[in-house]
Amino acid sequence: GWIVGPKLVGIVFSEQSKIGSRLTKLSGMLTRDTKTLVLVTLLSVAFHLLQMWLHWMIAQALGAPIPFVYILTTVPFINILGSLPISWNGVGVREAGYIFFFAQQHPFFTQEQAIAMGAMWLLAITVTSAVGGTIAMLSKDFSFSILKAPAYQN
Repeated sequence: GWIVGPKLVGIVFSEQSKIGSRLTKLSGMLTRDTKTLVLVTLLSVAFHLLQMWLHWMIAQALGAPIPFVYILTTVPFINILGSLPISWNGVGVREAGYIFFFAQQHPFFTQEQAIAMGAMWLLAITVTSAVGGTIAMLSKDFSFSILKAPAYQN
């Protein structure tokens, strides 16, 4: 995406078109440094593998031996569903995803265990977010708050 995307914009959209000019301007903000892109990609993969491992650990704690490969293939879809703006912080949607993938498609969980998995994951992300927010607040470094995006011109 980062490397090929800007080139595709030039092929698919004319720079004279409204959307083409906007996408070209946007793609100009992306880094072209291959080393940075590789490093960021590896960091992202490591983070997501850690997230999948944590899901696997929660499943083990709930007494459900879910194969790690199954978690690798289903939890990303649950995360996408949970990020949709149809509920507060994905509550309910995420649990429905756990029920669908872990209790209905493959009976690894009971529905109650699937809901417990969702509750435990919500607790985990809430606690880690609170820790990060507390550290940011106590550091009293709010220099990021003075950063402003440039005004968007039509």
